[in-house]
Amino acid sequence: MKNASSYVRSPAKITTVKRTGRGFSLNELKEAGLTLKESKKLELYVEKRRSVWLGNLKIIKRLIKKVVMTYEVMGFELEGS
Repeated sequence: MKNASSYVRSPAKITTVKRTGRGFSLNELKEAGLTLKESKKLELYVEKRRSVWLGNLKIIKRLIKKVVMTYEVMGFELEGS
């Protein structure tokens, strides 16, 4: 999924503007229920930062729901189902 992008805070302490980040943290992926292997299959970039942003969790969960729905429509079975 090339169009999935994360959000991070701007380094300037004065602004509260969100900007797009490079990827998602490992902790965000774990909280969303994805493993590193699964995130690579979805072509998500994983950063080494440790923070967890609720906005990024929502993006990941929405992406997972979209992938599951696509597989169900196409008639494929997901592993572990």
